[in-house]
Amino acid sequence: MGFDAEGMWDSVAAEWDARGEWHAGVTRPLTDAMVEALAPRDTDTVVELACGPTADIATAVAERPGFAGTVRAGDLSLQMVAAAERRSYGKRLDISFEQLDVTALTLADDSVDRVAARWIYMLLPDPLQGLREADRVLRPGGRLVFAVFAAAAANPFFMLPGSVLAEHGLFQPPAPGQPNMFALADEDGTHQLARDAGFTATSVQDVPLTYRFTDPDDLWSWVSDFAGPISMALRAQSQGTRAQLRGEIEKRAERFRDGAGYALPGLARVFTAAR
Repeated sequence: MGFDAEGMWDSVAAEWDARGEWHAGVTRPLTDAMVEALAPRDTDTVVELACGPTADIATAVAERPGFAGTVRAGDLSLQMVAAAERRSYGKRLDISFEQLDVTALTLADDSVDRVAARWIYMLLPDPLQGLREADRVLRPGGRLVFAVFAAAAANPFFMLPGSVLAEHGLFQPPAPGQPNMFALADEDGTHQLARDAGFTATSVQDVPLTYRFTDPDDLWSWVSDFAGPISMALRAQSQGTRAQLRGEIEKRAERFRDGAGYALPGLARVFTAAR
């Protein structure tokens, strides 16, 4: 049986939804950078892929003064789509929501002016297929803007708890070539991947992020419920083991103390690919 990506994202949708506003705040610099790179014209059709429970990029485009184009947002997880649609309804924004699989988009050829995709291609078994789909649906002169993470060492927000679990044999870094958060961190390799997908020109911009946690409980809540494979590994541990790991993570996080809480750095990488 193959990996059920839709089921996996559905299973974490509630936790992601609960932290939606927090995550939107953390990633605001990235959202701003991606919208600036998209440079949507007032009548463009803009699609956000893997929109999650907040559809931050679609929301930012729809809120732009004078924008009169079409905004669509989709995710493989219907639970994520439903959460994003609820948020949009509260803001009275004109965004259409739908289930979209980045590897098999239900969009016509040459039908879109701008595509945005944050932190999804590196998680695909075949990122080239996802990029080719974006190229297919874009009109000539269109633009794809997608975000990945820079190298693991530049992202302590994830690697700090990950390293603690790894030292206990509870977290195994993915093998080279396997889908993971840092699979597209190599700048030259990702440029080449975009060109292989059919894009004619690419550029890149690094965007620093700060993951702020108000106190140790807030940090542990994120590690336990929101940190992807780390959270999954923790759920399989006994209460005693979890308590021990929490203590070690908090001790290691002391160097990132910010008042009563923590400020852990991260680094995203934004690629712009022209069709």
